[in-house]
Amino acid sequence: MKKLIAGLFAAVLTTAGLVSLSGTAATAAPYPGTVKTTSKATAPKTVKAGKKAVVKVSVKAGNAKVKGKVTVKVKGSGVNFTKTVSYKGKSVKISTPKLKKKGTYKVTITFKPAKGSVYKASKATKKIKVRK
Repeated sequence: MKKLIAGLFAAVLTTAGLVSLSGTAATAAPYPGTVKTTSKATAPKTVKAGKKAVVKVSVKAGNAKVKGKVTVKVKGSGVNFTKTVSYKGKSVKISTPKLKKKGTYKVTITFKPAKGSVYKASKATKKIKVRK
């Protein structure tokens, strides 16, 4: 009889919201690749020929700190540059090689979450114009 009353009391408290179980965001979405991320790249619109461009990359998923790897690819007039760095929740800056030829360069940013993470991969693109 005592066990029945204790169980009934616990059920009433839980139902009333006075007792609850809590966990992390990973507990709310325990399956890998279920939380959407957004990649954002900031780069100069124009760069003078022979100079480097600095690309600032940030990845967000609500207010969570996302972890994984960020790959920056630059393609254009004779340049095929790729660099991968680890991402730990804070924005990272990546310098391109010297952009020597006049033209438009495409910058592609790809975020790949850490293995077993609940976050999805994301991508962003920017264009940089090189002038003489």
